[in-house]
Amino acid sequence: MKLLAFTDFHASIVALRKVRENILRHKPDLAVCCGDLTVFEQNIVPVMRVLGAIPVKLLLIHGNHEQPHVVARLAKKYKNIVWLHKRTYRVGDVLFVGYGGQGFVRRDLEFERFMRSIDTDVRKAGRVVLVTHQPPFKTKLDRLYWSYVGNESFSNSIKKHKNIVLALSGHIHETFGKKDKLGNALVLNPGPFGTIVSLP
Repeated sequence: MKLLAFTDFHASIVALRKVRENILRHKPDLAVCCGDLTVFEQNIVPVMRVLGAIPVKLLLIHGNHEQPHVVARLAKKYKNIVWLHKRTYRVGDVLFVGYGGQGFVRRDLEFERFMRSIDTDVRKAGRVVLVTHQPPFKTKLDRLYWSYVGNESFSNSIKKHKNIVLALSGHIHETFGKKDKLGNALVLNPGPFGTIVSLP
C-alpha cells in the first residue's frame, strides 16, 4: 500500500498545490494528513474545500490549530475525507488509528483510554498505522534544540503494539522530513508538501 502523507501546511496554497501534484504523479492508495491545516482556523472553509477536491481518499485529523468539532463538521461534507480523530479505518489487513490535537503534552490519559477501548481491534490487525499530530517521545521527530518535546503515551503504545509498523505525525516544523525507528515502527514527520510512504 502506498500512502501520501503530509502535515502542518497551515493554509499554504503552495503546499496544497504540491500535495495535489504529488498525488497526481505518484497515484497513492490513500492520503493522510496529520493536522494543522490552518493558522488558528483562519480560512478553514476554503481549505477544507480544497482538501475535499483531492482525487484520493484522505484520512484526516486536526492539529493544535483546530478544534476537533469544527474540522469534523466540515469533513462530513466531502465524500473523499475520512475523519480519523479517535477513530479507526481499515483497509485490508491495515488498521489506521487516528488521534489529533495536542502540542507539548508529555502524557495523554485520554489517548491511553482510547487505545484501551480499541485494543482488540489493534491486536487483531495485521499492520497498524498510528496517525497523531504531536510526535512520539524521544525520537528524531521531537528533538527540539536541547530537549525532547514529544508524547510518551504515543511512544509507549508504539513499543507495546508490535504490529504498529508506521507512525505519522507533525507539529514540529524543525523536523519536517525526519524519520526514525521506534519499536517495530517507522516514525515519520512528512512535512507540508507530501511524502510518499510504502507500508512495510
